[in-house]
Amino acid sequence: MSRIKWLDSCRGMAILLLIAIHYVSALESRNFISRDILELLQAFLRVATPFFVFTFGFTYFVANRKLIAKNSIADFYNQKLFKRLVQIFIAREIIVLISATRFPKQAENLMDILLYQSFSIGGEILTFYLIALAFAPINIWLLNKLKGQLYIVFWLVLYSCAYFIGTHFVEYQNVGLFKLLFFDVYPFFPLMTLAAFGMLAGKFYFSVESNAERVRVFLPLAAVLFVLGASGIAYLSNQPIHDLAIAAFKAPPHFFYLTLYAGVSLMLVMLLALLIERKICPDSLTYILGVIGRNTLVAYVLHYTLYLPSVLAKLYKPAVWFEILCFFLMLLVIYLFIYMWDTYKNNAKSKLIMKEVK
Repeated sequence: MSRIKWLDSCRGMAILLLIAIHYVSALESRNFISRDILELLQAFLRVATPFFVFTFGFTYFVANRKLIAKNSIADFYNQKLFKRLVQIFIAREIIVLISATRFPKQAENLMDILLYQSFSIGGEILTFYLIALAFAPINIWLLNKLKGQLYIVFWLVLYSCAYFIGTHFVEYQNVGLFKLLFFDVYPFFPLMTLAAFGMLAGKFYFSVESNAERVRVFLPLAAVLFVLGASGIAYLSNQPIHDLAIAAFKAPPHFFYLTLYAGVSLMLVMLLALLIERKICPDSLTYILGVIGRNTLVAYVLHYTLYLPSVLAKLYKPAVWFEILCFFLMLLVIYLFIYMWDTYKNNAKSKLIMKEVK
């Protein structure tokens, strides 16, 4: 099955958004932008996690269409899935080790964090990803068994129960299974609701052949989700932009927080699909996003090395422009590594296909 360019680009964009939200605060500390503009940027960039999760659900459905047709959970739990789970586990551990070189508190509790006795300062979205990928085949089974409306009701009820548990029975200081499933910034059940929505969107996408029909459904849905979420946040907060910027509704994810960014995520997916399918987006940019999108795990791990320019700045106090230059050079080095890895994978796959043909 040939890859879908715009979907790879969406995955690449999700990683770039995750990188941006981690480093945008440096703009204010270097006196580049005001606090008000920074908060607008941060409020928008909070879409990074919901966009990544939604894209994961959509991509999972696309990548497993042949297995989905068989309607057997057992077919999903294969060597490929277990290999990916191991890769995600190792990636999380590498990020923990990298973060320990930057944060003394992480270094002090390193063994506990590596053994999941405590949470890491960075990279815990991979813990959600690990559990979500292991659970995804069960959700596909549910998607096949339940009608669309019942499937949506099921997940809304599950989300409501999970949010109630997370806000009433789990304290911030707690570390354990309850916090992993129901609380913190990457709790499994609230975010899995968004991934389940992504799978449903993927199913609808392939159930119709007309792009016009897809737009007729997705565009109003995105608008409704956005307006509902924005209205709800505005009702809950006197400073909605500020509270979104500081992630006030993210732990655990509030319903309006998820609906707002689900709407934005769907809009971003449609926009990228339109730009790439209509050849409006430059081929070079599409290619770069595609390379990153095909190697999201490698890209996400490597971006934790981007703090090195700020460490150098603290040690040697160079000019601000030099620190920025180092940051972009690091980005270039990371991309070149990802490009070489992508090329290696493609060559290995081509050799395997040729071998099978012979």
